[in-house]
Amino acid sequence: MPSPQPSSSGEGSAGTSFADKISHQQHHPAIDLSSIPSPGKRGDYPAISIPEDLHKKCLDQWKYSLIGRLDFQKLKFEDAKHILLELWNLSGSCKFIPLGKGYFAIKLDNENDKRKVWSGGP
Repeated sequence: MPSPQPSSSGEGSAGTSFADKISHQQHHPAIDLSSIPSPGKRGDYPAISIPEDLHKKCLDQWKYSLIGRLDFQKLKFEDAKHILLELWNLSGSCKFIPLGKGYFAIKLDNENDKRKVWSGGP
């Protein structure tokens, strides 16, 4: 049996990891490292204090989000995402974030869309 040949598109080339391929696609917010508190201890565990304004800022971006779960054995994640977006007909942005084992975050940007999704649709 002949051995598999690498594709001409560069996929599967030696030395290129999956992380390398997708790293340019990820967008991380800029964080001033000097604003990160030094770790201390709480009992036997390391602990840090998070400034209230940073805590609120991080929570605010998730305040309209929901967690969903589907059985992806009969339906692919991308197909489910397109079906749900069409069914819901949302006014704002919506991002689906896979969490594993059929769970996913539905990141919404407004209260009306959250109510619409939570109530089951249009």
